[in-house]
Amino acid sequence: MVKKFTKHFLKRTSTKVDNATFKARSFEPSTINEIGRTMDMVISTDTPVIEFDHSDWEYRPTILATNAVSELNKQIPMLNSHRSDGVDKVLGSFTNLRYEGSDLIGTARFATTADGEEAWTLAREGHLTDVSIGLQVTDSSLVKHGDSLVFGGHTYRAESEDIRVVTAGVIREASLVPIGADENAKIRQKTQEPVMDPKVKEVMIRMGLIKADTAVNEANEIFRASASLVQAE
Repeated sequence: MVKKFTKHFLKRTSTKVDNATFKARSFEPSTINEIGRTMDMVISTDTPVIEFDHSDWEYRPTILATNAVSELNKQIPMLNSHRSDGVDKVLGSFTNLRYEGSDLIGTARFATTADGEEAWTLAREGHLTDVSIGLQVTDSSLVKHGDSLVFGGHTYRAESEDIRVVTAGVIREASLVPIGADENAKIRQKTQEPVMDPKVKEVMIRMGLIKADTAVNEANEIFRASASLVQAE
């Protein structure tokens, strides 16, 4: 086990490798909830990524093992590119953190601040696609070439070179990043039909803003536009 390595944050972000960088994942805004301003995102998987190993100052493939992340029953901040130097870097929050297979999933809820609104628009329109985890590593193992490690019912093999397997870590935050390295960390690609609160729809019909047969997507757009006008006043 490596103690020095556990003092650093693993951040699944960017195309360069810094002191601790896991792959980020991309997403598609297909689990979007317009009213709640939420969408599901795959925050991390066990996809290998080249990381700097502080135990021996070498770059090697590093894997965040499935079920290695703890303290999932909490809310974590959604940051702008892992920046934590001000409250303006908070774009929203993640809740409902859970594992589904090897994927760590979170439900992102965007803030109504200017920065949160900008990120929400970019994500909804499919321009902003990548997610990255901020993890405090608490335990890991070096698996030598030709050996394997069994953890949580999964086997991690070092087939062509030594690998580092992170087996325990505490999630601190997750970030939206412009360019991620992990092709699997994305806004959830599961199809989810757009929804609208029936009570909101009923009020909008009474106000003459929409008709009973107005499509949900169109109704949501009208709702957002109306809310923006009210805030502007």
